[in-house]
Amino acid sequence: MSGTEFVRETIRENFPSTYNIRKWGKTHTPLIDEYLPQLIQQNTKIIFSLADPRDVAAHILDWRGGQHIHHAEDQWGFDIVDEPNHIQFLNANLNKITELYDYFHTHFGNNMLTLRYEDAMNNRSLFLSQVEYFLGETPLNIDNKEKYSPEVTICKPIGVYLNKFTQSNLDAHVRDNIGFYREWKY
Repeated sequence: MSGTEFVRETIRENFPSTYNIRKWGKTHTPLIDEYLPQLIQQNTKIIFSLADPRDVAAHILDWRGGQHIHHAEDQWGFDIVDEPNHIQFLNANLNKITELYDYFHTHFGNNMLTLRYEDAMNNRSLFLSQVEYFLGETPLNIDNKEKYSPEVTICKPIGVYLNKFTQSNLDAHVRDNIGFYREWKY
């Protein structure tokens, strides 16, 4: 729910070494233990797509009326649609994101690059320079407009959380997690 497809397509159109990669893994859960050693041994590169957790939470609420349940890890244990639970939902969503980040960072270290979705959308030069450094390849500076099309649906709107959550709930959530929001400049 964090614009992973948009990030992937932005990388693919700008870095020729990624053109022929047909299988891009995408997960919002830890990997199955049996695959982890092989991926580490092969020096697999991980690109962690990070989006503002408040927007991720808003998109989850919009996705099938909050029924974004694909894995056991996606179950919340409370009604995420009810406004009284929104602070708990925002905090739990951020906890899942940071736990996943910590998991991949712990196992892949320098073979992991974290990219902000918002930079792919609004700060392409920073985004491309981060990927350039990570892959050791000069970007082509292509911006295929098709990926922005509503029909493609890989472009996620930014700031939708402002219409989904009350300001007091957002303020409480940010106060509870100020370290994250400062570190990632949200």
